[in-house]
Amino acid sequence: MNLDRYTIKAQEAVQGAQTMAQRSEHPELGTAHLLLALMVQEGGLVAPVLQKIGADLAQIKLQAVALVEKLPTQRGGDVHISSDLRRALQTAEDEAGRLKDDYVSTEHMLLALAQNKDDTARILKDAGAARAELLKAIQSIRG
Repeated sequence: MNLDRYTIKAQEAVQGAQTMAQRSEHPELGTAHLLLALMVQEGGLVAPVLQKIGADLAQIKLQAVALVEKLPTQRGGDVHISSDLRRALQTAEDEAGRLKDDYVSTEHMLLALAQNKDDTARILKDAGAARAELLKAIQSIRG
């Protein structure tokens, strides 16, 4: 993961997810942390993309919060990136390449989260936010 190849918003999302994990005393930074950080990001594109496909933002957020609250806690120590999040960030970089974008953006992260094989991806898929639908919405927003 090379954050120099990430847009400012994407970097802010990763930092927000990390801050959330630290405040919650989670030893591992996961995909649910990133999804929540993306959804609450001021001026971000993730919420508008999800709205465009008709996803229930409140329900997605509620389920993501429930996932985060179930995570184990640990006082002290560093926060490590989970294997699911590492895989999602690699997929986001791959998405940026497929879309011929120079930088990894929050949209690429959302596409990657939807493709992962974990509970965060299930939340998105249950909301109708599979990769194909997200990609169509992203392309229509981008123009």
